[in-house]
Amino acid sequence: QSCPAGTFFDVAREKCDFVSEVVACGGSPSSSTTLAPQDQPENDPFCVGKSDGYYALNCSSKYYSCMIDISFVMSCSGDLFYDDKFQQCLTREEATTCGGKGPNTYTTVVPQSDFVASDPFCQGKTD
Repeated sequence: QSCPAGTFFDVAREKCDFVSEVVACGGSPSSSTTLAPQDQPENDPFCVGKSDGYYALNCSSKYYSCMIDISFVMSCSGDLFYDDKFQQCLTREEATTCGGKGPNTYTTVVPQSDFVASDPFCQGKTD
């Protein structure tokens, strides 16, 4: 699974999230509701004909992940909103899809070298 910069795919919750929210990476998830793949609408045509990538669903925490014309609904954690332009989850004030002007500083989140995951699942894997 490919995730926006600064996030990792949480296999247990089946969504992209920040490392602090991914249990397999030593994080602890905040409470949130996400649709499991079996609960997502079948044959959603949103991604048909689109390039593989991520697409915002207006000013929302939900966004599409498109892979080979197949649509997957993803969700940002907490009170964050997905931003097409910056390809990441941002606050409402920052998200251009919500009328914001982008993040105050745009930097790629790189895991610190002293970070040790309690579960080796995420070690050596890219975002």
